[in-house]
Amino acid sequence: MDFSKVQLKSVGAPKQKEAPKVVLCEDSDQYTKLMEETYLEQYFASIEEFTFRSLFVKLTIPAAKAIVNVHSIVKKDSTYEEWKNSEEFIVLAKDIENARDRLGTKDVFVRLSSRSPKDAALNSPKFMEIFKARLQQLKLEHPGADHKNLALISLYQASTSSLSVNTGFEAIKLLLESDRIQGDIERYIEDTQNGKQVDFNVVVREFKNFDVSLEFRGFIYNRKLTALTQYNEFVFFESLQTHKDEILGAIVQFFEEKLIPKIALKNFVVDFLLIQEGPGYDKLRTYVVEINPFAEFAGSGLFSWIDDMDTLIGKKPFEFRIATKPIEFAEHVLPAGWTVFLKE
Repeated sequence: MDFSKVQLKSVGAPKQKEAPKVVLCEDSDQYTKLMEETYLEQYFASIEEFTFRSLFVKLTIPAAKAIVNVHSIVKKDSTYEEWKNSEEFIVLAKDIENARDRLGTKDVFVRLSSRSPKDAALNSPKFMEIFKARLQQLKLEHPGADHKNLALISLYQASTSSLSVNTGFEAIKLLLESDRIQGDIERYIEDTQNGKQVDFNVVVREFKNFDVSLEFRGFIYNRKLTALTQYNEFVFFESLQTHKDEILGAIVQFFEEKLIPKIALKNFVVDFLLIQEGPGYDKLRTYVVEINPFAEFAGSGLFSWIDDMDTLIGKKPFEFRIATKPIEFAEHVLPAGWTVFLKE
């Protein structure tokens, strides 16, 4: 790839104005197909050398039903803990802890085959402590910087780090409190009851703390990297302004030499994480966090599935988008429960 031709645009959160010209996911059957072909089990063996160590714990139908049933209770009463007496959860917690021990790590991150319970981060007792500590640190490191942007970075860090758990019950609590995974579990139960064989698991993954400025989302169409964006579209990172070339180079090299030869999918969305192996940005190790469907229901970062479809499907030149200034209207598009953290 000729970096001199890469477009770096000053962008805010994308605005979608009109109906899409290309529809990638047309109906519920297509949605199911796209989701199932990007379940972690489908590609984990291919990328195991450059993703986080993981073990798979079978989610039994009784445990799945229990999660769905208790979810509605804990959403109304966060102090409800009688679920810990359930045999299904006692067994699942033990299985999660056994996987943790086999990984040889104290802290793990749990997700399902389909996706993670990241929307439950705000409910973690660790969330506020992490947020406050990170915000205080950033204010000391960047005196005079935009408070709202520093708060957004701190929110990003807290929402990531607070997903670290070290007990089975902690892991299950995230699954119970998450709204975004309930539909996946309900579909798994329905499919199984209809006689469909579905490999659906709780995935116990090695947890790594990382610099949240180095998380990116890539779009692959016809096995070509068509677009790259910072993962969180609401945050401005000053470090990205001066190190974009090194970051792009590391990701492109990794994609072309290591990732695409391993993945059979023609179209997909992939989340990259860069780890600095030494001072500066000369030695960046690229990890794959996960692979997602190439479809309108996948987050698009600083792109839009409507306005930027031609770029995403390769009809227009490749773009690497980063925020080049603090996002002025972030509080208007964040979930209501998050905006209170932006106040000074």
